[in-house]
Amino acid sequence: MVRDTLRRRSAWNTTFAFGFMFALATSITGCGGPAIQPIPVTVSRYDALAPLSLTEFVNARELFERGDVNDASAAFDHLFLRLPDNILVGTWLQEAQLAASAAAETSDTKPASTPPDARSPITDLWSQRATENPTAANLVLAARVAATREEASALLDKAGVLDPKCAWVPYGLAWMAARASEWPLARDLTTRAKAADPGHVWTWWLEAWITTRTGAIADAAAELEAFVERATDDPRIDPHILSESQLDLALLWTLQGEAKQARTLIQHIDTKSVGSARRLLALASVDQALDKLAPALAAAEEAEKVAPGQVMPVLQQALLYDDWLDEPDKAGAAWKRVLEMARNSSDLSAVLERTRAGVRLERHELNRAKAAAEAASSTGSAPDPR
Repeated sequence: MVRDTLRRRSAWNTTFAFGFMFALATSITGCGGPAIQPIPVTVSRYDALAPLSLTEFVNARELFERGDVNDASAAFDHLFLRLPDNILVGTWLQEAQLAASAAAETSDTKPASTPPDARSPITDLWSQRATENPTAANLVLAARVAATREEASALLDKAGVLDPKCAWVPYGLAWMAARASEWPLARDLTTRAKAADPGHVWTWWLEAWITTRTGAIADAAAELEAFVERATDDPRIDPHILSESQLDLALLWTLQGEAKQARTLIQHIDTKSVGSARRLLALASVDQALDKLAPALAAAEEAEKVAPGQVMPVLQQALLYDDWLDEPDKAGAAWKRVLEMARNSSDLSAVLERTRAGVRLERHELNRAKAAAEAASSTGSAPDPR
């Protein structure tokens, strides 16, 4: 629960949802085979860790992954005091602080309701740090947990003035632009970040995410594969982000006709660091592509059990029944459930789901009426047995 709360509140190097294969299939075009460009190892003081510092970092991360968030916060803080310019260490310190704060709120006996405009104590803590000691690192870290985009942008602009070569500045601005679907601006900013630090792995990840939403399948797969290859043995990378990226890569491979390779990748993903429902849905998509329809349906049904109330598992079942298993009655029932769930959803994607379900249900009703008319006509023209 602490990790879930943390991911709702933290920013920048937490993952966006790339979307499921249905969205990918309609939003990305083109094929090909671009070469995978290896990501260099950073030498920037904002990210690089010497061997002894890396060992200390790994020990702190292990505390964090075990849920010892207070001890992890203290360990990251100790390392950050020694490496006050290392923004990478600072981001993990913030994650531990956010987790500790969330845990304290959960265990607190006071009412849990918080005014919607209330600032996080972590936001105030880093804002004060940046005010008292306005280094590029402190300004970037304050921006990372800022309450608004405007506040974050102002802090990043100040950091950029102090050090134009800090890749975290254009990266942070690019992250916010991508989140707002401002694609040309986001791409321009990622180019600037890579120029500042060619080994800034987060920029490579963000660039892959942008390509996944706006570019060709082959390009997106190549960029994401480069990130996964670089991140797999990098202890600085949150395992959740690595696992999410592996799932996204598996879906892209499936769209490229490499479903067997995609299934192998999914089977090697750390199940503890990725949402069970999303993994099951990805597995259903891959099995569907492999024409393993029974396992695909079972995975979609299991995803609904894991995440009751989410529309995507039901949508995937409806598509399987409708387009692959040729079970119109079950398909119609599933589409009705999709329509009802989408009507009750505040998510913008529910508009697409609601439209799709409405069209499919209309088609089912027309087919049913046609079949009934044909049956009645056939019965009427039959010889009278009397």
